[in-house]
Amino acid sequence: MTPDGVTVAQGSFEPLLERVSLRGCIDHWARVRGDAPALLDFGQAVSYAQLSDFVSTCAAELARAGLGPGCRVGVMAAPDVAGARVTLAVTCSCVLVPISVAVPPAELVDLGRIYGLDALVVPPDLPAALREAVLAAGLTVLQYRENALEVLVQGAAPRARSPALAGVALLLRSSGTTGRPKVVAVTHGNLVAMAQKLASPAWFGIGPGDRTVAMLPLHYAAGLKNLLLVPAILGASVAFPPPGAVFAAEAWLARLAPTYLCTTPATLRALVERLSPLEQAARAGPALRFIMCGSAYVPGDLRATAHGLWGVPVLEFYGLSEAGVMAANPPRRPKPGTAGLIAKGELFIADASGRELPPGEVGQIVVRGPSVSPGYVVDQGLAGEQGHTGCLPTGDLGWIDEDGYLTISGRAKEVINRGGEKVFPYEVERALLDHPDVREAAVFGVPHPRLGEGVAAAVVAQPGRAPAVADLTAFLLARIARHKIPHGIQLLRELPRGATGKVLRPRLAELHMQVRPTVLAPDSLIELVVLDLWQRLLKTDRIGVDDDFHDKGGDSLLAADMLLEVERLAGVSLEGFSPAVLTVRAVVDAVADGLPPSPALVTPIKQGTGAPLFFCHGDHAARGVYAHQFAALLGDRRPVFLLDCPKDDARSDVEAVAALYLPEVLRCAAGGAPVFLAGYCTAGLVAWQLAHLLRVRGAKVAGVLMVDTPSLNGGRGFRLLANILRRYGEWVPGRAGDFVRNEAMRGFWSLRRYGPRRVAASLARRAAAAFSGVPAPSGRHARYAELELRYYQRMARFVPPRIDVPLTCLVAEKGTHFDTDPSRWREWVRDLRVLRIPGDHSSCVIRHRAEFAAALVQAIVAQGTAH
Repeated sequence: MTPDGVTVAQGSFEPLLERVSLRGCIDHWARVRGDAPALLDFGQAVSYAQLSDFVSTCAAELARAGLGPGCRVGVMAAPDVAGARVTLAVTCSCVLVPISVAVPPAELVDLGRIYGLDALVVPPDLPAALREAVLAAGLTVLQYRENALEVLVQGAAPRARSPALAGVALLLRSSGTTGRPKVVAVTHGNLVAMAQKLASPAWFGIGPGDRTVAMLPLHYAAGLKNLLLVPAILGASVAFPPPGAVFAAEAWLARLAPTYLCTTPATLRALVERLSPLEQAARAGPALRFIMCGSAYVPGDLRATAHGLWGVPVLEFYGLSEAGVMAANPPRRPKPGTAGLIAKGELFIADASGRELPPGEVGQIVVRGPSVSPGYVVDQGLAGEQGHTGCLPTGDLGWIDEDGYLTISGRAKEVINRGGEKVFPYEVERALLDHPDVREAAVFGVPHPRLGEGVAAAVVAQPGRAPAVADLTAFLLARIARHKIPHGIQLLRELPRGATGKVLRPRLAELHMQVRPTVLAPDSLIELVVLDLWQRLLKTDRIGVDDDFHDKGGDSLLAADMLLEVERLAGVSLEGFSPAVLTVRAVVDAVADGLPPSPALVTPIKQGTGAPLFFCHGDHAARGVYAHQFAALLGDRRPVFLLDCPKDDARSDVEAVAALYLPEVLRCAAGGAPVFLAGYCTAGLVAWQLAHLLRVRGAKVAGVLMVDTPSLNGGRGFRLLANILRRYGEWVPGRAGDFVRNEAMRGFWSLRRYGPRRVAASLARRAAAAFSGVPAPSGRHARYAELELRYYQRMARFVPPRIDVPLTCLVAEKGTHFDTDPSRWREWVRDLRVLRIPGDHSSCVIRHRAEFAAALVQAIVAQGTAH
């Protein structure tokens, strides 16, 4: 062991490779092909000559700050050209410690202690809270810009380092064999040896003519080594997609023209799932040769889908922080389902005693050779565990076949692999135990349909305490990265333990899987639109409106993609929206807050010719977002207009709303051409009344389409009762009259939906509220409880007049939400047709939008022919 705390395994790298450095490789390519791009994006390219000059400039600036070989410098780099350039420059001059720009301030302090940092390099746009923590850390702080590196704070002089650290290029975190985080030293020789293997014709044959795309974060070992350092060593180029567009392959794949991609199964699945059918027809072009995929098993359907899209193989590989890539499927001879061809002489399978096993036998994977780390950096008295034979047991289990291909059969470690992101249970447990109400904590992995594994936890509370799960989650969010937050925290009386007292994590996982969490249904159409988007992105229907996006398998990149899609659907900007917990309800509230004032009651959403369709969407919360989705699917060429909900309409009747629409519809339908009127839910009644007003004015109405509209108002008994109560409410003065006019008819209507007992209790609460002036409590979201009140008030008071136009009722097949029997309308219209559409009252226009659009066109064609 060296005085600086690095345990060196003898023979772990050749002397020749030890003398080679990243700086030497960059300078070599600057001399040989200086004009060739090293880093690029859509707007700029940094050549190897420019990169070499930047490395020299940064080296001088670091030296002026007292930083050089052996000094540990944390770099918080953005995933772009500027961040990659400074990462390379620091690695060439010092010991790089990659740190996420999204790390919480408390965790940053922890990392500084664990790594023994001498300095930090930060971007100019660091969040204020994190910037404050950085400047208060007592370290030398430097800020990088596009072409410069400058000192912000000069800290204490770096501690004296052993000459052994002069050959170290970077420090990474790994679990070792105990599941406890360790600091791995990676030398320049390790990196060059790994690059030589990836350049070998026996593996991928990567060389100066290749280009990859930085699809993984640069603060992760795989992203840093495979997508930045190795390409720089081999003279290849690294391209960066637009910010937040990693999964939008159609936006960058053809333009950046990579020859290979390196990713994880979770990221690859998000990439292919993001493409629409139209975008899936696009090809990447002849440049792309293969896709490297590591960190987890690649499912066969994902491999086949990616190959079908781009016509290139998806090649699994096996690697680890301590050694880089140690097995890989070559493009010429892949064996799907295996981790690939092993590096000869550098990987073997051992039994419990360390004896090498023959092909076909399962044992622990052991690695050795020039790419294997010289050891773990000792911190706070922890002993390094690297052996003296140059061999490193990985803790993973597997076997090698007769052809030299490795198959992974399991893991001995307790590290949780959440979609390629490693989560250390010990770290999360330590954060939980900092909570004053937590006595014991255990963190464990559970199966996840999208990510492979999810993070869960069980806690035992302090006596007399009962911490809420939401409070524990908020507590953790302030201390550890979001992807480490458990998506299920159970409160137990005690943790299950074995005979030796060790916590039985498999038993905890079993208990966790037996719990069926409550899934809260959406209250509004916009919530259902967002929920439907989440279910498609996350590939699960077990999501409620208050569930966290990240808990259900999302990550920051997928969340950014999701928010961009919501912005497109709703026509609002969500810039700056960053809630502590990302839920459907939080997104919908942000959409509602971001909606600009509606410029008009009538909005054109589809251009065309012929008889126009005016659609009363009835969506108070988000102005008919769902209507934009199905309107795009209408196959005919007629124009479509949305009739928006009027403002300040808490007491507006159906008749008043239709009267507001009338002049706008007449203006948009100028020329005397017939029009089609449609309405969803209670807005179907508005369409009915609007048709009546247009006919009174002599306008032509080709037909009315009512989409799952409640039909109780068409019954003779309800019509009679509504007229009686309306006249009675006009006669009774004060609040009693207001109550009869606004609430009584709605109460009678609700008898059909809820039954007498529930309705009687509701009427009693509302009657008391009406006389006291204090709003009645509601268990629903306050905004949508008020909107529901408006809907039912309008519907219940309306007495439809007779109209001499065709009526088509589109009724949801699972129509149990409202009484929508279309036969009640028969005697009040000229002609009645009924079409069934799939889904229930809400899902028929959202999740079954394609079938609904087709039925709508069918009804319009039929009515137009009759007209």
